[in-house]
Amino acid sequence: MAACPRQERSELLKGPSVTSVSNLRSTFSYDESEGDVKFGSLWPYQKIVITLVALRPGLDVLRTVGGTLTGTDLIGLAIVGVCVPKFMLRRFAYPRAAPFTFMLLYAVLAIAYGVIGLLWAGTNDYYTEAFRLLVILCSACVMYQVALINPKIPIKALALSTVVPFLVAVYQLATGHGLSKSIYAPGEENVIRAFGTFDHSNTLAIFAVLIGSLAIGLLFTKIGTKTQRRWWLVLAGACAVITFATYCRSAWIALPVALIVVGVRGRRPGTAFLFISAAVIGALVVASKDIATRVSGVSSVNWREELWAGLFHHMTIQYYPFGIGLGQIDNLVQQTTIQLGIYQVIQAHNDYIRVFIETGLVGFFLYFGALLLIVQMSWDALRKSTTDAYSRALCLGSLGATIGLFIVSISDNIFQETVLMVIYWGLVGATIGALDRNAGVVGQIPTDAAIDRHSSVRR
Repeated sequence: MAACPRQERSELLKGPSVTSVSNLRSTFSYDESEGDVKFGSLWPYQKIVITLVALRPGLDVLRTVGGTLTGTDLIGLAIVGVCVPKFMLRRFAYPRAAPFTFMLLYAVLAIAYGVIGLLWAGTNDYYTEAFRLLVILCSACVMYQVALINPKIPIKALALSTVVPFLVAVYQLATGHGLSKSIYAPGEENVIRAFGTFDHSNTLAIFAVLIGSLAIGLLFTKIGTKTQRRWWLVLAGACAVITFATYCRSAWIALPVALIVVGVRGRRPGTAFLFISAAVIGALVVASKDIATRVSGVSSVNWREELWAGLFHHMTIQYYPFGIGLGQIDNLVQQTTIQLGIYQVIQAHNDYIRVFIETGLVGFFLYFGALLLIVQMSWDALRKSTTDAYSRALCLGSLGATIGLFIVSISDNIFQETVLMVIYWGLVGATIGALDRNAGVVGQIPTDAAIDRHSSVRR
């Protein structure tokens, strides 16, 4: 007597299992003749999270809408709200790769230390930062799950996330409405810096670096039809143009370096060199005067160095192991700038210092260790001839994005930007999912439709 469909569904959803891709396709009639699993066949919570990840950059303007809970807070609550019940029911797959494990340990350490800190600090900054980490991790897990099923879906979601921010940035450039009140050098007040839907030009620039790395990876891997490859070329070009239009100096360095690394590892160094040469020549032709003005603003480096020295002066040895707690560096920056009489810098502007001061040596090792492991994972996967095209493209994207992140972290505030972390770790989650899929490992049964087909076959 065959088991009833409800019992079979329950057995299929007991949690992360390990199944060969070939068996999955055979059992659930999932083969190339039927095509890839479509977005509409995903679990409802997966569709919600993927949609919100794609919309999140375009909706970043909502960070100023609302009172105690802003619009972006509500987006985060929606992501966490649909994921936590699945996790509690042990029906929520997550990456087992070393980079994600390090990031998970970092989150556990930071949150646990923050909760303990509440006993004497009496601040809700710990709760805010803990919630941010939860949003980031949930988004990465869902991107991982979906990439296990069909890596095209996370790729399209990340590509579509650029539409609204880039269109708004183009409008700002066309109308002259941009962030133009720079105070670092004479003449910079006339430089129009697009910021799109974000609160600052640098955020838009780093977002373009992350997505641009993925676009170049897709382009160098030659995925899809000629028409699709043209779209990847358009996306890569748009990311380059937007990065230039932000006049973010760290991004000006990060994107070419990421492109060189991706070009070398993707065996397209000549193409990478041509892209960089064309971009540099085009930029100099269009706005050589503004570039010279922006590059001359070295005074901001002096202010930041003075601030960094002041921050380290406040770090006594008792805080070296675990730091002062999540979200606490902003208060320390405010105190330090008042003491030093620096009004030009209001944030740490260095993620290495931020992570060390907030979570100590242990947190520094876990967080930046995770980034190094992403580089190693991507590099090693690209050396294997068995790695499929989509996995290679995502590995190139993660490799370039991580290299870019290492560079911009020297002078910018990336870690505190939830939108950037959601995009970056979403890309990493999708990369790990594609690699697991390529290796023949499936962590979660993908679709209701597949389960229904299985039930009908068993009956």
